[in-house]
Amino acid sequence: MNIFSLIKSRISIFDVVSEYTSLKKAGIYWKATCPFHSEKDASFTVSPHKEIFYCFGCQAGGDIITFIEKIEQCSPLEAAHFLIERYNIDVPDEMTWEKQNSQTIEKKEYYFKVCEAVAKWAYQTLIKSHEAMDYLSKRGINRSSINDYMLGYFSGGQRGIYSLIHTVKRQNIIIQDLIEANIVSENKGYIYSPFEERIIFPIRDCLGRCCGFGGRVFKPNDERAKYYNSRENSYFQKGKLIFGLDFAKKSIQKAGKLFLVEGFTDCVTMRQHGFVNTISILGTACTSDHLRTFARYCEYILILYDGDSAGQQAIMRLTELCWQVSLELSVISLPVGEDPASFLSKGGDLNELVTESCDIFEFFLEMVGKDFQRKSLGDKIASVRKILKIIAGLEDSLKCFMLLQRASTIFSIPYDSLQKELITIQEKSGGSSMSTSITSVYPKPDEERQRNLSGGVNVLEKKIFFAIINNMQLFNSENEEYLIRYFSEPFQSILRILQRAKAKNLDIDFQQFFDSLNKENQRLVSSVLLECDQEIENKEFVHLLDQFRRKNWKRMVRALMIQVRAGRNKPDANEKLLHGFLRLKNKVFSKDSF
Repeated sequence: MNIFSLIKSRISIFDVVSEYTSLKKAGIYWKATCPFHSEKDASFTVSPHKEIFYCFGCQAGGDIITFIEKIEQCSPLEAAHFLIERYNIDVPDEMTWEKQNSQTIEKKEYYFKVCEAVAKWAYQTLIKSHEAMDYLSKRGINRSSINDYMLGYFSGGQRGIYSLIHTVKRQNIIIQDLIEANIVSENKGYIYSPFEERIIFPIRDCLGRCCGFGGRVFKPNDERAKYYNSRENSYFQKGKLIFGLDFAKKSIQKAGKLFLVEGFTDCVTMRQHGFVNTISILGTACTSDHLRTFARYCEYILILYDGDSAGQQAIMRLTELCWQVSLELSVISLPVGEDPASFLSKGGDLNELVTESCDIFEFFLEMVGKDFQRKSLGDKIASVRKILKIIAGLEDSLKCFMLLQRASTIFSIPYDSLQKELITIQEKSGGSSMSTSITSVYPKPDEERQRNLSGGVNVLEKKIFFAIINNMQLFNSENEEYLIRYFSEPFQSILRILQRAKAKNLDIDFQQFFDSLNKENQRLVSSVLLECDQEIENKEFVHLLDQFRRKNWKRMVRALMIQVRAGRNKPDANEKLLHGFLRLKNKVFSKDSF
């Protein structure tokens, strides 16, 4: 038994999946809306007794490890580590992570260990600092939030540096480890840190592992940049990380929406005021990676950026990316000069502003169209084309139509003129024009499901395959050779794997067999098993085999003739072949077979 088998023997896939989506009983399976893509119908299916899942919408499928891999965007070993920590699984000594992990994983885990140790030291330092605690109190951040986010303080000077070094040394972390993690730097023997005299915000990945820090100045005469984030490395990438996601992801899934703010303090304050589904980016522009991550958890985003011009420009940049994913975005307009934290601390009613939020494209149109008539001709053309390039990226023809109408009104330009220019832009970029039907670009769900699931395999073969995987004893010496010979790919290859596995272990069970498959074959097996919700009895299986033999009878005859010709000088072997052929013929065409 390896580490993955151990985990699957201790945890139910039903319990894990239930933390991410609401499962409802449907026959022998459980169904839900898929946590991996946006949908209205419940196409995501779980089999507790087989410990597998499959989505007939996006074709994601596999076991509990695959599920965590996909939903938490991590490697198989990271998924295993996450489940062990989450469900407090005792791992035997012979399965220690040092033996199971590669050198790269060990290095990554050690980096997280260093960051976590620094975060704990900074937290303890903050609690002891009256000045830093007073600052946070004046900003409206209470002790509960400090504890939840493990906010910290990096005390300044050599006294602070050596306090850190002395503290982490107890965990066998040395100065070089701190340098490699970009916590401190060294210059001619002098140790210093860019985080000194800053409030520390530990930044965690979606699995809750500390992978870097954000530091904010708080003393009145500190003229350094307000924020300083850890330097980029393999484990800390600002364009992908999201502050507060580890806390907020379940609330986001439950609410079906999230609040997106700009700063760490805004995020903490929002959660403190009951908006628990709030997250923040790391002071950088929102990226496509961020949006794809958001789309894993919800369909609706409320953007709550500062009310100044910089905040508005950030929303403008975001608009140019938002059509790349299936998300609905709305903008909440804060009063000029306010940020979410200051607005809430003054008793502002955020729920009222939520009701007044506007679609992000409406916001974009209004901003681009501001003072449009007073602009020069060149600026007008540039503004209109900027709008049309975004619309050109849309795949929903109805949305294109409605947004063009709105743009026509704002810019006072005839709709037909805008449509003509849009088609020109689409043709230059190689995209589909508005005249292309959306249904011709994307197949209907049932067509897509059938095409991906079947892979060209006929229904008869699929039923036989389903029966065999459900009861592997049906696959035996009487039928395995001709089934493997005449089955279509990809099921033919999977049956070969099963044949080899049974040769080694006659009593192999489903889980052992499933674990032996690669990810693609696991997905395929999951799709077939979860497509059917009725067991196939032995008598029905025999009937299916007879149908399969009759269907492939001509191919069997041709194969026999080739064998006979090849063995002309081996009369005994040919006689054996012919006797076997006659037995098969009698079985296939006997009345009992019909």
